[in-house]
Amino acid sequence: MGLNFNYGNARWSYSGFHSFRKKLADEMGIDLDEMDGFKTENNTPLGKPMPGISWGTIKDDIKYLLYHSDCDGQLSSLRCKKIIPRLRKLIKSWSGDDYDKQQALELIKGMKEAIKLNKPLKFG
Repeated sequence: MGLNFNYGNARWSYSGFHSFRKKLADEMGIDLDEMDGFKTENNTPLGKPMPGISWGTIKDDIKYLLYHSDCDGQLSSLRCKKIIPRLRKLIKSWSGDDYDKQQALELIKGMKEAIKLNKPLKFG
C-alpha cells in the first residue's frame, strides 16, 4: 500500500512521501510541520490538527506538490510544467543513490508524460 501515480513509475509509501516532502521543504528553508495542513499539537503525527502558516505566503510553484493529498487528487499538466524545473533544482544536490531523488526523477518523467498528453497527473 502506498502512493502511485497514473503516469510514470514513481512510488512512495505514504510515510515515505511525507518524508520526501519534508526534505523538499527543508531545501527551501521551510519547516513543513509549521505549515497549514501539517501542524499538529506538539507536532506529533497523532496530535490534534492546528492552524499553521498559510500556503498563500509561499510564492513558489513547488507548494502545489508539498501541500497535496498523499492518497488522491491530481495536478494539472500546467502545474506539472511549473513544478518540474523547481523540483529538479531542489533535488540536484541529493546523492545519486538517494531513494527520494530516484523517485523524484521518476515523478518528473510521469509529469512530462501528463504534459505531453495534456492530462492531469493523478495521485492514488
